[in-house]
Amino acid sequence: MYIYRYRSVAGPLWFLEKDGAICGLYLRPNTCFNGAQPACTPLIQQAVEQVADYLAGRRYNFSVPILLEGTHFQKKVWQTVAAIPYGRRYTYAQVAQMIGSRSPRAVGAANGQNPVSLIVPCHRLVGTAGDLRGYAGGLPMKQALLDMEQAVLHGGSWGGFDAVCRQRWDQLTAVEQEWLQK
Repeated sequence: MYIYRYRSVAGPLWFLEKDGAICGLYLRPNTCFNGAQPACTPLIQQAVEQVADYLAGRRYNFSVPILLEGTHFQKKVWQTVAAIPYGRRYTYAQVAQMIGSRSPRAVGAANGQNPVSLIVPCHRLVGTAGDLRGYAGGLPMKQALLDMEQAVLHGGSWGGFDAVCRQRWDQLTAVEQEWLQK
């Protein structure tokens, strides 16, 4: 497994490749990084370029191969979330209904374990009333991503990632800071 840390306009991102596919795109360091070999492989470079284009508002979807490792239920949730169109928001209840589950909370729990953030756009899931729920990069980051997508689609303006990026850097724990040095 290979790992590469990328300093994006939205803050640090960690890309992981395994078996010829992107198996991780994390907004925060994760224990799955242990044992990964630091490298920017051609596939990781392609994923970095696609994510950079997405964050710049020039890309609506991704074409890099991904490897989703999880339970059968988690994979169903992630595959459904991956199909949510750019700029759209679905509720946890809608996704639950789409996959034949009666538990929006279980969908939320699975969504929270999404190993490939941004590529599988878990930020597009919201509460029943449209309210923001948890997000690995923090709720300001989730809001910034949603705002960016709306601005790109509708030609509006938005504040950019500067404030959320500074906040993400400031909130990193000592362990996460250590990972930044790797």
